[in-house]
Amino acid sequence: MLVVAAHPESPYTSNRSDCRFPTCYDPSDRDALFQRARSLIDPALERGEHILLVGDLNVTQWEPGYRDLARNLQDAHRQAGWGLGVTWGIYSFGPHSSANRQSNAILQLLRIDYMFSSPQVTPLATSTDCSQRGSDHCILYGTSAVE
Repeated sequence: MLVVAAHPESPYTSNRSDCRFPTCYDPSDRDALFQRARSLIDPALERGEHILLVGDLNVTQWEPGYRDLARNLQDAHRQAGWGLGVTWGIYSFGPHSSANRQSNAILQLLRIDYMFSSPQVTPLATSTDCSQRGSDHCILYGTSAVE
């Protein structure tokens, strides 16, 4: 089985101090990593291999980058999940800092963590655990069957 674990940089990341959200949205670096992942995935798909692509992909399901990345793959949450499947959010009280992470609730907003698979890997279930652990991401669990 080919397992591709990816974590591209957020399209909102900028080294410029004068650049603030949402004006500095540039998905080009992230989408370039998607193309690198596809350069591994596409030949494996052609050979009929079992493939898992997992990670904090920093993309929503409404973006063109998602469609490019998910092409000919199954989105485990869409196939076997329940609800919105959100995996990332913001802290609902106080500034986003490690001191506040333990005491403040997280507000889940987007699904940006994914499990994709080739047609020979059948998603059976997905779930998320959004309890506080010092991260602004929920844990994404998935169960699949290999044919």
